[in-house]
Amino acid sequence: MRSDTRITKRSVDALDANTTRAIQWDSELRGFGAVALPSGTKSYIVNYRAADGRYRRVTLGQHGKLTPDEA
Repeated sequence: MRSDTRITKRSVDALDANTTRAIQWDSELRGFGAVALPSGTKSYIVNYRAADGRYRRVTLGQHGKLTPDEA
């Protein structure tokens, strides 16, 4: 996906994962994104660095049950 993309309901609806998962990152909110799985499930995610220096990824909730603003 383009790097100047905001996560909106429309952009997540358009996110498609055919054989592998697809991730779209928000261009303004660092670490925030949406993931689409081949099963059709779409969720909002956050990447962050923990105190021990490791990167973590947390799923905030499913698209449809949450809006991008709520996530």
